[in-house]
Amino acid sequence: KSDELQGRMVGLGLLDVIKTLNQTEDKELKENVEKVRSALKTFLGHLSTFEKYTTEVMSGQLQKSAVHNETFWRKNSAMFEKESYRHIRKLVELLDSKELETLEMACYDLGEFARFHPDGRSLVTRMGGKGKIMRLMMHRDETVAKQALLAIQKLMVSNWEFLTKS
Repeated sequence: KSDELQGRMVGLGLLDVIKTLNQTEDKELKENVEKVRSALKTFLGHLSTFEKYTTEVMSGQLQKSAVHNETFWRKNSAMFEKESYRHIRKLVELLDSKELETLEMACYDLGEFARFHPDGRSLVTRMGGKGKIMRLMMHRDETVAKQALLAIQKLMVSNWEFLTKS
């Protein structure tokens, strides 16, 4: 239960709030904030990259970070089969978010899943992700639209490795 709570605190950006609170002149508050920061840092230090990703996805707020890259997806694409593709279902759900960075990262991640998982393209499509991503190609924010376009390319191309070698 404690790990779940700490994971939610990290996922909701409490570390950023702590940085702000640390600027206070109140000595007692500063000490308490430092205790919470230290506990969260320890918690994060014990998590694997996949666990960090899980914490972020399940929080419902995605941010550009070290887990949103090709290496992570190449290494972990099979891990997403657990719990009936719970993470992928959540990413498809996050395509309805109002947060621009969450939309951008959800598109990127679904594109990478489609690229590296043997059934990724069909799974994302069956879960309704393809249609949602196609709508995001017309998004008013350029970065969201760009990531949506890149994700659709990854969903459409069957031999991605061939294209990167040409």
